[in-house]
Amino acid sequence: QHMSEKQQPIFDWEKGEISSKISQQLLSISQGTSTVIGERFFQNLAQCLAAAFHVRYAFIGKVIDFEKNIAQMSPLWDEVEKEFNNSIVWNLKNTPCEDVVLRETRLIPKNVQKAYPLAPILKEFNIESYFGIPLISSSGKRLGLISVMDDKPMTDLNNYEPIIQIFADRCASEMERLITDSKLKEAAISKKRSEDYLSTIANNTTSVIYMKSLAGQYLFINKRWENIFKVTRQEVLGKTDIDL
Repeated sequence: QHMSEKQQPIFDWEKGEISSKISQQLLSISQGTSTVIGERFFQNLAQCLAAAFHVRYAFIGKVIDFEKNIAQMSPLWDEVEKEFNNSIVWNLKNTPCEDVVLRETRLIPKNVQKAYPLAPILKEFNIESYFGIPLISSSGKRLGLISVMDDKPMTDLNNYEPIIQIFADRCASEMERLITDSKLKEAAISKKRSEDYLSTIANNTTSVIYMKSLAGQYLFINKRWENIFKVTRQEVLGKTDIDL
């Protein structure tokens, strides 16, 4: 079932108020996620979604290899056992998650295993019903999905998409931020390794090596420079020949 059909609006313009149940669901999820970021945000969101919709399972999934159709699940929250399962890496092929990531929001309120008989993860957790919504970056890239699942048929079907879409937007932004942070950290580590490598070479040569800024300030001197001029690096860096 596609959620675009007969979607119930969150806001009732005739009554001029948000329905009590939806309001409570929004409030509970917002309170549980508003002050956290990173992986903690994904975990809290999964817990809050499962509790708000009275379903057993919830998770946030991130595609880690589009070519091989592989995704990684942030720890799967089990609302019945009140615990997280270990993070799962799974193949999206022949699963409802594949349809969500590659196509659109999906709701299967019952008999999801019959709809996707080749999806072992559904059998493993005895999944009867499924809802999933894609996570899309600001540039339109498919990042992953949010999913809630249950071992019984789902009810209140009109509430899932409008509420979870609100948090899907923040979830996608948070996932983008983590990806950017990871790339920046990798670049910083790579830069540090290059600098350490060059410094090792420079400090183990008999040649005098130094580097200055356009303003004439010393940015680097090697050990040979220190030994010849009898000064330490701390005394030289940031200064010009005039200062010395």
